[in-house]
Amino acid sequence: MLTFGATQAAQAAIVSDPITNVTVTPADPVQYSQLTTTIDFCVPNSTQDGDKFTLALSQYLTDLPTGFSLNDPKTNAVVATAALSETTPAVITFTMTSYAATHLDICGTAFVKSNFNNSEVPAGTTVPFTSTTSFGRSFTSEVTPTGAIGNRANANKYGIFTRSDEGRTNPTDFLTYHIKTADGPFDSSVVTDVVPAAEKWTFDCATLRFANVATDASYNYLSETPATPTSQNCTPTSLTVRWGPQVDLHHFEAFVSVSLAAATGSASEPATFKNLANITTVVGSVSSNKAASASNMQSSAGGAGSGTAVPVSPAASAPSASPAPQTSPAGSSAPVAGVSAAAGSATPVAVAAADSGLLDTELAYTGTNSAPAVGIAAGVVVLGAALVVIGSRRRRVS
Repeated sequence: MLTFGATQAAQAAIVSDPITNVTVTPADPVQYSQLTTTIDFCVPNSTQDGDKFTLALSQYLTDLPTGFSLNDPKTNAVVATAALSETTPAVITFTMTSYAATHLDICGTAFVKSNFNNSEVPAGTTVPFTSTTSFGRSFTSEVTPTGAIGNRANANKYGIFTRSDEGRTNPTDFLTYHIKTADGPFDSSVVTDVVPAAEKWTFDCATLRFANVATDASYNYLSETPATPTSQNCTPTSLTVRWGPQVDLHHFEAFVSVSLAAATGSASEPATFKNLANITTVVGSVSSNKAASASNMQSSAGGAGSGTAVPVSPAASAPSASPAPQTSPAGSSAPVAGVSAAAGSATPVAVAAADSGLLDTELAYTGTNSAPAVGIAAGVVVLGAALVVIGSRRRRVS
């Protein structure tokens, strides 16, 4: 029996189609905000520790977390763990824990909060966000963003997380800022950027690089080549870049990574990193200024699960050796040792056990147990002894 149990636990399997619903909300997010993907599931009662199931998330989701756990809210026991791949689309894999071996009717809900691809999901356009299980079952939510990204010909700044931990476990170069000038033609341009007083990150000047970016007539990216500004000055808290003239349908871009003094921590609330750059562009004798802001929020994930605890049967004790029969004095009504029924009672021991609830407890246990056979044999022995006593007393009375 011990060998059988260990073998069952070691054989992890794919849970059969447990995901019941997936939704992406809100339906009308503001550009550069986050979306929440909610996943509902229920696993069959045959599920074991280590069994898995997967879901491919929408291809439009970006900046996803690496993993999380789903806990029982009453006991805080871990029901399942989840891990996300760094592929596109990302695949989330749920792995059941030993909780499955001690509970029935397990269901749960997981959530993932992340960014979405603003260029592929533009404002005013309805786009289907579809998630697909490994069994080919699909769930679709329609998303129509609001707000405007802005004119791509203008100066702009945005940030991209460089790793999936997003600064939670590794504080070095966790975020890269892209600071672009307006598209040409122009005579010169100056970029200035200062770390806000409330922020805890600093520029990593060793990562600073520059490019001359070519765009199409709609100002979409075509290609880039290395570029050299007329001057630059970078410190941990400030950045200034001066550019010379630029031609039509081209712009200059500066790339710089930033680091934290310490990682934010895996269990901390999602942090938001903000920054504002000023880009001045000169065309002829006319100078224009653009304040370009960037805001990046760490992703988050979590969830809960629960089930009905399986009743545990009390351990069956080994039958004890029957004591030697004791002879009572003539006319005595003292019971034989080991028989609890009152003299003259015809109530079987098995019925008494049923009245006490012991048999109900044994029937509720769903695991493998060799105790019933031992218990029945012991009951028959005791019942036989009781009938012998009763027959003996009747002969004495007659």
